[in-house]
Amino acid sequence: MNDMMKSLRDTKVEKSDLRVMVIGAHPDDADNLAGGTAIKFARAGARVRFVSACNGDKGHHEMSCQGLAARRKAEAARAATMFGIERYDVMDTPDCIIEPDIAQRDKFTRLIREFAPHLIFTHRLCDYHADHRATSQIVQDVAYMLGVPRWCADVPIPDVKPAIFFLSDDFTSPRPFRADAIVPIDDVRNQMLDAMREHVSQFFEWLPFDMRMPPEDVPSPSDITDSRNFVDKWWCQMKRNDARRFADQLREFVPEGPMPKNVEAFEMSEYGRTLSHAEIVQLFSFQQER
Repeated sequence: MNDMMKSLRDTKVEKSDLRVMVIGAHPDDADNLAGGTAIKFARAGARVRFVSACNGDKGHHEMSCQGLAARRKAEAARAATMFGIERYDVMDTPDCIIEPDIAQRDKFTRLIREFAPHLIFTHRLCDYHADHRATSQIVQDVAYMLGVPRWCADVPIPDVKPAIFFLSDDFTSPRPFRADAIVPIDDVRNQMLDAMREHVSQFFEWLPFDMRMPPEDVPSPSDITDSRNFVDKWWCQMKRNDARRFADQLREFVPEGPMPKNVEAFEMSEYGRTLSHAEIVQLFSFQQER
């Protein structure tokens, strides 16, 4: 499909024609904030890629930076297989030093042009982590430059202008998150949790340490039931909260049947291709599995 909007105007868009890219700051951000949606797009035949803007080398209390970066890249690759997506790119920028500078614009432009996604997902600019904010800024900085011929002139300009969506958050300054698209994920919850469980260094080591959890409260990753419930309890609260706070909008995406308990919500950026509400509903509505 060369022009997503032409297809949307002329006929019902086929999700199998889509290319979807989720750009998080660290290995596990894309998984945590859009993992269920990625599974659904991939199952529908879309090509889906995750990107980590940083290599994840700082997020541990015991491991060396070099060893951790290698470990997190391997964890991301295993998670990609569990999600059923085609690739997980972990960029080589160390944690905590990424900046929205010219070098990063060049990197991101080349990465995005090569894949030519129809949909890009990334963080909002209001976020507690500097790496998240920088990643968001870089994506928005290159949104227009993707179509500038003399910028990165050796990389062809795609014939698709991507629509850009922000990943959900609960920050209120400068304004609360707005849900333009909502994807119920109850039916893919276990697959999502099993993929997230591959990030052992994060969900079972670093984050429990960072949260000062007693070691005895952290289950073994090999215990499927307990570790699923652990990841769901501590790192998937947003999915339950969003099902409640956006309940009035859910029926547009789930016209019949029980209301979902877990959803992933996204806000459309004005910097990418603008989609109408009807087009968003069409793109983000999926057949619920039983």
